[in-house]
Amino acid sequence: MFQYPAASVGNSNFACDVTLRNALFDTSLKSLAIPPSSEEQDMFDLLNNQQWTLNVNLINTAINCSSISPYEIIGTSSIALSLATCKNVNSVVKATIVLSNHAEQLQIVINDISVIGGIAVGFTGSGSTAGSKSVQQMNFIQAFYNTNETLAQSILITLQLIMIPYQPTANQTKEPCFYGKCSSTGDPHLIPFASSYGGSQTSYWYQVQGWSLLIGNSFVTLYILSAASPYLVTNYVLIFHGASPCILIGNSKSPPMCANTTSATSTTLSAGSSWTHFHNTKCIVVHVDYQGGYYDFHIYHSYTLINLSAGQCQQTHGRIEGASKASLSVIPEVCNIFIAAAKKRAVGAINPNVIKMAQTSCVNDLQTSLDTTIAVAGISLVLHDSASSQLDSDDQTGLFHQIHALKHDAFLNATQEANELISNTKELCNEKNQCLGSANNINH
Repeated sequence: MFQYPAASVGNSNFACDVTLRNALFDTSLKSLAIPPSSEEQDMFDLLNNQQWTLNVNLINTAINCSSISPYEIIGTSSIALSLATCKNVNSVVKATIVLSNHAEQLQIVINDISVIGGIAVGFTGSGSTAGSKSVQQMNFIQAFYNTNETLAQSILITLQLIMIPYQPTANQTKEPCFYGKCSSTGDPHLIPFASSYGGSQTSYWYQVQGWSLLIGNSFVTLYILSAASPYLVTNYVLIFHGASPCILIGNSKSPPMCANTTSATSTTLSAGSSWTHFHNTKCIVVHVDYQGGYYDFHIYHSYTLINLSAGQCQQTHGRIEGASKASLSVIPEVCNIFIAAAKKRAVGAINPNVIKMAQTSCVNDLQTSLDTTIAVAGISLVLHDSASSQLDSDDQTGLFHQIHALKHDAFLNATQEANELISNTKELCNEKNQCLGSANNINH
């Protein structure tokens, strides 16, 4: 039997695990043991020959540049290096070191007793072109600090970059964005952008009442309003900046759609409950779901923009979300039903960590609200992650319509199965005599 395409087949009833698929997948990944072809070698030569400059910023300090001494560590020996540039502006020391190769171990000695509030480290590298191939300009920096703390006497920072040679496929005509994703769902559970493309993510419980900045930069700003326990997002203000800005307010009577004259294009996925907004020139996508009383968000940015942004998506002040022991044994079973429904309809590979975060947030939300319908957030989280590898396709609108249709189908099937489980379960009330209710067929 052939169980593909994976997005449109049913259970594999001939197997012990009915979710198994022998779907066909295509990948351009190659073993490092296989030498690149002559055509590919030109691309690797451009990448290998890119000159890198290390940027080190010491934040909130009175240190002088003359007290900073960089060294290259080779085995047990060290070679003194020179700073390419160094200046102290408004209590921030900005130093640069030109690297001789792409794999170096450096030690920076600071002969000063002044404290340092934080450190930011990054790379810059010029772009170059050879024939039809080109290397993009590199420019990123990552800050490291803790509120109300200073740096220790000795810290170790490891930076590792991934080469991504890119060749457009037949249906891709634009340059790739290599998106990062930030999600805010449910109570809300906030998953900020990973620190780098393809990096790991952590779920936080951002339980703060009032208005908060979720993401803000020169091109888009999103504020959210959280209610008091549960801290569901009940309103939002989304602004696409530009000569003719688009300003969308969640509880406004006007449809949350950007006009054609603004810097963004909007599409309605489900009347009154789901919208996706695409920036016309930048790698920015904002997806909004209205869950019948509160809002969920999935925000996509290129890492060039992420590193220029502020807000909870960039660096949250919430607490890391951990799994809590369910007061009702049926709650994890209900969450498993919804997440399994999403996995069966995935359009691509799913990060196992995303499944774990979806399960944890689902259990915590059902514990707090005892509203089974809120489990739809887990479906959305899993399906959006499964589509992450296809975000650079030319038909982004079609992709989000596909995700929405699959989410709707998954929710309907999971609702029926979960309600049947609940109706056959005797223990549905906790020690406060609050009871778990059935899932409602709201418009998803």
